[in-house]
Amino acid sequence: MEWRYPITKYFYRKFSKPTARLFYKLGFEPNQVTILSFILGIFSAIFLSQSMFIIGLVILFVSEVLDCVDGDLARMKKKVSKKGEFLDSFLDRIVEIFLFYGLIFTNPSQLMLIGSLALILSLLVTYVRSKAEVVGVSCEIGIASRDVRMLIMMVSILLVPFYSEAIYWAFLLVVVLSFVTVVQRFFYSYAKIKDVKKK
Repeated sequence: MEWRYPITKYFYRKFSKPTARLFYKLGFEPNQVTILSFILGIFSAIFLSQSMFIIGLVILFVSEVLDCVDGDLARMKKKVSKKGEFLDSFLDRIVEIFLFYGLIFTNPSQLMLIGSLALILSLLVTYVRSKAEVVGVSCEIGIASRDVRMLIMMVSILLVPFYSEAIYWAFLLVVVLSFVTVVQRFFYSYAKIKDVKKK
């Protein structure tokens, strides 16, 4: 089983591939889909911040599917590019920030500290990987990929109407998994870096 991208591989792709084929016929460009996914992600966070959990979750799901569609469409059109990858990654981080704070605002007194810590560590997971790639190290190890973090938060949104503490425990789980992943990625990357000695 694929643990780094479970929801993408086993769920999103079932929707994204046929959607990409439809968008291909309709003449959509990959970056247009990326931006549409971003806009829906922001709207999802707004609805969630108002405790409108069902509609927020549905919009978030559509946003996440479209986040896969842009890549599928780029491959179909043979338009895979570094610019598209950069735009997609950058907007993903913004959506994640809005999502976390949207959920924090449902109960700020309880969730502000743990939610902010979860967000900081989540961003560090991505930062360590990005920085490692800058110095020539491929670093995709660790369980707390964005896919896993989003899965945890989406499950908590589903559960919160039945268990009011679900978001708190989801944030706590993200904190633990992200911390472990940051430490793991740091030491893995540090050990792999090869310094070039100047002559």
